[in-house]
Amino acid sequence: MVEPNVNDFVTSVKKYCSIPDRSHVYSENEIIIEFRSLILKLIYNITSIEDTLHSPDPDEEDVSKEIVQKFIRNLKPFPFDYYYTVVESLEIEQDDPCGIASIFDDLIDIFKDLYEGLQLYNKGFQETAYFHWSLLYSSHWGLHATSALKAIEEYRTTNYLRKNA
Repeated sequence: MVEPNVNDFVTSVKKYCSIPDRSHVYSENEIIIEFRSLILKLIYNITSIEDTLHSPDPDEEDVSKEIVQKFIRNLKPFPFDYYYTVVESLEIEQDDPCGIASIFDDLIDIFKDLYEGLQLYNKGFQETAYFHWSLLYSSHWGLHATSALKAIEEYRTTNYLRKNA
């Protein structure tokens, strides 16, 4: 079995963060497969940096609205937006465990968190970038990634596979 590694994680981050610069217009199937693949690789390889210790934080720059708008533009072929999700999957005694989530919100939040870390990485602050990605994985983008992956996989198996059966 291939072990998770930091190089594969960073490669996946770079690929995810390059989406705003792509001129390719995705088909419905391509966009499902692309995000499924990227999210799976990110989730798998995050364990290679989870033990990174906190290092001094240089000033972080927010992701510009222009870059986010370019990212959103490339999401247009996505075949769905809203889906049901379990809000607290380990809290069994809930009155109403379901909530409504947005795939666009998920993918955009993942993008922003990864992009901020990539800016640190590209400036030579690799350890700080690893810590940033790991911390926000456990508190923010990881929750979006796992929810989005479940919705994407459900869509793929109920729609794509049915069409090609």
